[in-house]
Amino acid sequence: MIPLRNAALLAILVSLLSSNSKVAADAWTSFTVVQPNVLPAGTWGDEFGYAVGMSKDGTIAVSSAPQDGPPTNGGFYAYSRAANGTWERKTNLITGSGVIGTSSSQGLGLALSGNGKWVAIGGPDDGSRDGAVWVFKRTGDTWAQDGLLRETGDRTEGKLGEHVAISSAGSTVAASRAGQTNGGVVIFVNQNGWVQQGPRLVGTDTVATQVSKGYGLALTDNGNKVFFTSYDSQETTNGAWVFSRNTSNAWNQVGGKLTAAASVQGFGASLAISGDGSILAVGGGPYYVIVFAEGPDGNYSIVQTIPNPNFSGAPVFIALAMSRAGDRLLLGDVAAPTKEYEHNNKDIGSVVLLTRDPSGPVGSWTQLGAHITPPANETKYRSNSITGFGWAIGMDENGTHFIGGAFANDDYTGAAWFFESIPSSSPTPAPTPATTAPTKHPTGSATKHGGWGLHTLLLLNAMVLLSLLE
Repeated sequence: MIPLRNAALLAILVSLLSSNSKVAADAWTSFTVVQPNVLPAGTWGDEFGYAVGMSKDGTIAVSSAPQDGPPTNGGFYAYSRAANGTWERKTNLITGSGVIGTSSSQGLGLALSGNGKWVAIGGPDDGSRDGAVWVFKRTGDTWAQDGLLRETGDRTEGKLGEHVAISSAGSTVAASRAGQTNGGVVIFVNQNGWVQQGPRLVGTDTVATQVSKGYGLALTDNGNKVFFTSYDSQETTNGAWVFSRNTSNAWNQVGGKLTAAASVQGFGASLAISGDGSILAVGGGPYYVIVFAEGPDGNYSIVQTIPNPNFSGAPVFIALAMSRAGDRLLLGDVAAPTKEYEHNNKDIGSVVLLTRDPSGPVGSWTQLGAHITPPANETKYRSNSITGFGWAIGMDENGTHFIGGAFANDDYTGAAWFFESIPSSSPTPAPTPATTAPTKHPTGSATKHGGWGLHTLLLLNAMVLLSLLE
């Protein structure tokens, strides 16, 4: 018979070993690089890592290189994660066919479906900047072009596809049309072939100078809601809009134009949503991000304004990525509002992790862990002053893995790194508490997830406990 003391230790051991894959998402509060720079044999000016994406389960990822050429038709690379956590490039540069003209810049817009089987890649320079979107479908490790999308009617210099989004199943694609006054977003659906669904979505209360409509762009998992912003780094009239698709497949605006509580220069630089679209985060310019929550009436209101925890002069949140449950938020900061602008000081760029209790108020985000940066020995500036890290983030549904792109690294050759979260018990206090309580938040709890760091700790615990049982 096992002595009582040993029986208790054995019970603890069994409990530890049986819970190795049941760590709450908010226990993962720091990230580590799990893969060195995954840049292929790139050349100067390719801008690898300009746009990135990751599947819900964190096993498929993509990264674009929109200026790869000549000709500068661009394209994307695909990666998969093995059981041991390492990432492997599965393709050479993939470029869509049917380009009009000599340049398309495919990859300025890029989106990967949640199931990891579909990619939408925008080429806004196609057809003398009319723009187009290519859709690819994955079978195994092979990607094949499935559609070439162009807006119906007059598309002259519309720059379609500068930003794109795709639903989780890959059946709905949203593409920005940013090149003409008022801009807008165009919806395409796969109905035994890709077709445009309805007219371009513009939104009410639009200022005539807002040409970059769709700069921030996202679709809900089911593709029935689309969120987009207008953006000009010098404008204080930017906004965000929400449209919903009804049972007749018509798109209607939800509520009015969403804006910051006060006049904010650069509001709308980025956008991220929870899987069901009940939580919306909008990059609010050089100082903060603003969180909106859906109310019982379906309209959205501000629940929290978050100061920039990365403030170092005049940075701006360029990339935002939110977990499916709406309880983890990554904020990228390259210290430059647009890719043409460079500070005198050299900035490596960083990503900040915010989290909240999924069963608590939506406006209760707190910063966890330190600033996340790429390896210093792999960041190169040369003539430019930024790496571009923080410009693009692709995250899994739990917020425990992400790919971070740095398109300006090494004179715009580009770079990308894969990160995996690790346990930590030192959360950082929130920069600012919630301003108001939300009226609605997603139901359910965060998906549980484990990692190699935890397995190592459990193994050590198991060894100690087993020795005590002897």
